[in-house]
Amino acid sequence: MFGKNLDTYINPRHVIRARRANKNEHGAEQSTVHLIDGTSETVTGDIFEVADEFAQIIPAFPGFEYIYAAEDNGVLVELGREPIIAWRCNGTDEPTPITASGIERSLNSGVILDPKGNVIRQGIQTFDSVEDWLNAMNDDRRSA
Repeated sequence: MFGKNLDTYINPRHVIRARRANKNEHGAEQSTVHLIDGTSETVTGDIFEVADEFAQIIPAFPGFEYIYAAEDNGVLVELGREPIIAWRCNGTDEPTPITASGIERSLNSGVILDPKGNVIRQGIQTFDSVEDWLNAMNDDRRSA
């Protein structure tokens, strides 16, 4: 059960998704938690502070990779790739890829390469190839 900072106790295995809502009349954070039975609960407190308490680790299908980029003479180039071995799913945002070296955070400049060759910048954009992604990133840097 989580809820140490919340006013409601919810079995984390029943959570499908959690969304931050607004603040109530007293200025406290309120969030909506959608449950596996199709119902939802409104909880008071910052659900994101306790999101890791209900995060689930799901094995990744083979063929997913996490790609890192780095600057070389003012141009972003592919630096390396690591196989994604699992996904951390806490219901509050996009699944976080886990590689053998650890959990990849959104602060990392990497992207996900799916088995079909598509590149995914989570919550932002999808590209047809690693080359297309790097070209778009370099174009963005030049126009900034």
